[in-house]
Amino acid sequence: MPAGWVAPSSVEVPAGAQHVVLTLPAARTVKGRVVGPDGTPVVNARVDFTWIWPNGEHEGCMTRTRAGGAFEVKRIPDGVTGRVAVRPLPSGAPLLGAERDEVESGASGLVFELALGARIEGSVADEEGRPVGGATIVVRPTPSDAGARAGSPYTTYVEPNATRFMVGPLPPGGYELEVRPHPDFDPGPPRTVEAPTEGVQIVLQRR
Repeated sequence: MPAGWVAPSSVEVPAGAQHVVLTLPAARTVKGRVVGPDGTPVVNARVDFTWIWPNGEHEGCMTRTRAGGAFEVKRIPDGVTGRVAVRPLPSGAPLLGAERDEVESGASGLVFELALGARIEGSVADEEGRPVGGATIVVRPTPSDAGARAGSPYTTYVEPNATRFMVGPLPPGGYELEVRPHPDFDPGPPRTVEAPTEGVQIVLQRR
C-alpha cells in the first residue's frame, strides 16, 4: 500500500468485471499524550483507535506511548470517527485505563489523565498453610457499587506452588471475591473485600 493511503475495508466487484477503480482513503493520524494523576508522563501504554466502516466491519490501529507520554496513531482513514482506548502496563503504579468516543481522524492535542486505581492482594493456602496453586480468583463489584463500576469481572490465576495473588488495577471500592480452586478443595462462599488491600488470606478446606 502506498505511503499516505489506507486500504478500504472491502470492495464488491460484479462477476465478469474487467476494470475496477479503487478509491483509497487518505491516511490520517490521531495524536496526544497520556499522563498520570500527578501529570507524570505514562510511557509504553497501549493506545488503540477503532472505528466501524459503513458495512459494519470493525477495524483499528494501535501504538504505544513514547517519551513524554506522547502517542501518534497512524494510517487512520480520512473522515472516520472512532474510539481511543488507553491501557497502561500492569507494572508500576496501578493506573486505570481510559477511553474517549467520537474522536475524528486527524485529531491532535488529546490528553488522557489516568486515574490511580487499586489492587487486591492476598494469599491462598490450605488449612496447614501449604500453598494452593492453580486457583482462579474472580472479583466483582459489590451490588451497592455495581452501577458505578459495572463491567466484566476482574480475574487472575494463582500459579502452581504459589501462595500470593494480585488482582488489578481496578477502581477503589467494595468487591466480592470468588475462588475457583482445584476440585479437591471447597471454594467456600464469596468474600467481601475493600480495594485497595494487601491482606486477603484465603484458607481452603479439602473436600
